[in-house]
Amino acid sequence: MLGGALAGVGAAIHDLLIYYPDTGVDVWAIYTIATVISGVLIGGIGAWLILKALVRTGVLADFAAGREQREV
Repeated sequence: MLGGALAGVGAAIHDLLIYYPDTGVDVWAIYTIATVISGVLIGGIGAWLILKALVRTGVLADFAAGREQREV
């Protein structure tokens, strides 16, 4: 989740300086917060959901995440 948040900060800095340099500080703050939240959701929670789906298929059986699979 930290990686997603940092990617959101980097994306916000890039976008604000390149595409929205004339907007106010309030727009910058709202845009940065929204970008960080979306980075956390996609990078953190999305990656976790993908991991859980891969564990259910059994393709991660040789890795630690796959060995934690419970018998259903």
